[in-house]
Amino acid sequence: PMVGLPQGDSPFLLNTSYTITAEITVPEGGAEGMIVTSGGRFAGYGFYLQKGKPTFLWNLVDLERIKWQSPDALPPGRHTLEFTFAYDGL
Repeated sequence: PMVGLPQGDSPFLLNTSYTITAEITVPEGGAEGMIVTSGGRFAGYGFYLQKGKPTFLWNLVDLERIKWQSPDALPPGRHTLEFTFAYDGL
């Protein structure tokens, strides 16, 4: 089983705009878990479902963790999730 992916093998998202799109199916009873992630404890990002709510978390060198989360959980069925970040400079 794969336990890690070298950072250079995942998209480099620093200092750029980007969009992450995922097509998922939520089963009856809801869904929870990671959709995509890169990094770890000290830096990186994750796009996941938390209590059924689409969530994006950016870990800034473990000094601050910025989280954007939908106010509502997804109902059962197929969904296209999209997280867009527009970079406007430092």
